[in-house]
Amino acid sequence: MRSISKVVGEVNELQSTIAAAVEEQAATSAEMNRSVGQVASGSKEIAQAVSKVAGEAKATSEGAGQSRTAADQLTEIAGSLQRELGRFRIDGKQGEGWARAGPFPFLHHPGPR
Repeated sequence: MRSISKVVGEVNELQSTIAAAVEEQAATSAEMNRSVGQVASGSKEIAQAVSKVAGEAKATSEGAGQSRTAADQLTEIAGSLQRELGRFRIDGKQGEGWARAGPFPFLHHPGPR
């Protein structure tokens, strides 16, 4: 009888050890799941931030393109104005075959070229 009691005691001790190991394994698995969830959430936030930066870069690039187009248009307008102003001359003399150029008596337009 004594040996049976001893074996039963040893079995109970082994069951307690196994139960403690199972609990520890469950706690470890739960912690790993929580960590994986945090990594997934962090990865999602990083992907969203990268996407936002890419969108801002695209908008900046488009804005730069629009600025370049506007600058090109202004260059064309300035050239056109320069050509038109080249058709006028500044002359201290008024008249003498030159048409008077509006409210600026010192500007004279020679007429069509």
